[in-house]
Amino acid sequence: MDYLDLANKEIKVEEFSEFDYKKHIVSSESINKTVEKYLKGDIQRGFGIGIPCFDEHFVCKEKSLYALTGKKGQGKTTINKIIQLMQSVVNGLVWVVAFQENSDWGNKVEYLQYFLGEHAKDVKKENPKLYQMASDWIDRHFIYLDVETIEDAIKVTECLVKDGVNVHALLLDPVNSFEFGYKDTGNHFQDGVFSSKKVLRWCKKNISIYVSQHPTVSAQRDKESITPFDAEGGFWNNKAHFTWCINREKDTNENKIE
Repeated sequence: MDYLDLANKEIKVEEFSEFDYKKHIVSSESINKTVEKYLKGDIQRGFGIGIPCFDEHFVCKEKSLYALTGKKGQGKTTINKIIQLMQSVVNGLVWVVAFQENSDWGNKVEYLQYFLGEHAKDVKKENPKLYQMASDWIDRHFIYLDVETIEDAIKVTECLVKDGVNVHALLLDPVNSFEFGYKDTGNHFQDGVFSSKKVLRWCKKNISIYVSQHPTVSAQRDKESITPFDAEGGFWNNKAHFTWCINREKDTNENKIE
């Protein structure tokens, strides 16, 4: 072995000796404590809304990644917001929401109207006290973000949590319209795979994240119903704990959650 080989070998040994492998090992004690909590029922399986046919298939879980796929204009944002609203009414959940294709004030009006069951402007005119109560309630349960990247949305949410806000989940709607932030090299697929891994790891340790996503252009134009496999890029579905989609029936014009 010549001097160069020996030097390289010594460097590798030195680098290895500085690697603290122990910090990457999860202790049995820590796992067992969580198992005990689960067996006792102390760990929340998920938040329901009290509608059996819905709660059987869709529960609002903690530290989970949800990916919703739907064609543009077929109601995925609307249905997502209604579900969030119901979850908040029943369970008192707080959401951080970042909308890229719809105005914040427009979304606030929609939240109000779903909550009140009437046009917001009519309630404000006829019962201003009720309107103000509903408006204040929405403000307490929905925090709007103005960000351009997924990374910034997560950073702001993390700061809110550190400041003591009991945030249940972050919504990115639609996720396709955000820059990644974590990695923007111009290779959309590779950047998406990298960023979705970062998001999943953060989500598992912190709070849930909901992303809505467009299908591919061909699937958008297709008259047939879409599935999660039609999602643009596909990297969010590969990482998500739960995937679902919205389709609109041609004959009845009704939306269907699948």
